[in-house]
Amino acid sequence: MMRRANSMTESVHIRLYERITREGSARLKAIGMSASQLREHRVRLGRSIDIDHVLAQYERQHGECFWCGEVLSSPEIDHVKPVSTGGTNSSNNIVLACRRCNWEKRAQPAVEFIVGRLDSGLPVTSAARARFEDEIRRLRRTR
Repeated sequence: MMRRANSMTESVHIRLYERITREGSARLKAIGMSASQLREHRVRLGRSIDIDHVLAQYERQHGECFWCGEVLSSPEIDHVKPVSTGGTNSSNNIVLACRRCNWEKRAQPAVEFIVGRLDSGLPVTSAARARFEDEIRRLRRTR
């Protein structure tokens, strides 16, 4: 009897996820992202990211990469604090990045990535600078 309840619960969750994905797919497509990217992220990390968080972040960033400011044609989810070092999928740890920045940052702490870009003469958005202003100053003093 217990197995049946679990499978019914699982079935409800799957149907709900599929409905949310269908509704969210059109909204994600408008910003150049696909629901399959979110599903892949969920499967890889074993945790989900809310579509509404992604869309809200896209609006906050005005459709630009959080790190370099490039217009996002195909945004990628980036974790400010990498998951490999204890970061989560919470909305305050998620930003949208261009493919190049997401790949270049990898598992680096955000501050090291920003300082590396600044030292190389590469652009960094004012939002990224402002968010890590104190840490950037501290890291530069220790170099």
